[in-house]
Amino acid sequence: EEPVAVYEEKLSQQEFLRGGCFLLRKSSRIRGVKIFSYAVIALCCLYFLSQAFVYEALPGQRPVLHIQMAYVIGLVVMLLFAVFFFFFIRRVIFRTAKNAYDQKKMTTPENAKQQVVFFRDRVEIRQDGVTLVSVSYREAKGVWCDGPLRLILFSHQILGIYRADGFSQGTFEAVLQAMEIQAGRKLLK
Repeated sequence: EEPVAVYEEKLSQQEFLRGGCFLLRKSSRIRGVKIFSYAVIALCCLYFLSQAFVYEALPGQRPVLHIQMAYVIGLVVMLLFAVFFFFFIRRVIFRTAKNAYDQKKMTTPENAKQQVVFFRDRVEIRQDGVTLVSVSYREAKGVWCDGPLRLILFSHQILGIYRADGFSQGTFEAVLQAMEIQAGRKLLK
């Protein structure tokens, strides 16, 4: 079978980490955790805000505002936690991408010839001519362009990170067209 495109370039650590972090941020699991966590934080903040300021109106007098410091402190703590969580989740994403890079580096011999071969219905990752992984385009969740990188997220957290100019045969546009035909939907986000 004739391939649509062949990719043989090795990514630098910086390119791999940039693409890995980008794709992990797009992952549904990370998005779900972020949305749920920020929703809980927002609800707690609203509760503390609603309890912190209380108007007391006595008959015949102007209303008096009472500030309940325990709730104000709770509100400040929740806002600080939101900031901490923002930086924590970024750190987790970076460490996950770094671990993936380290794992790839350890499991791939220095002199091994790696190829990513794109066919009309699937992509195969080959090492020294032996197919290690084959993934159908139907499992593609999305395709993104981030500067010179082309990024593909497949189900089961399989990441594809490619440089646009790294194809020895064919182009990424031809790959994208074959993927969208096979998947039956637009994948480029």
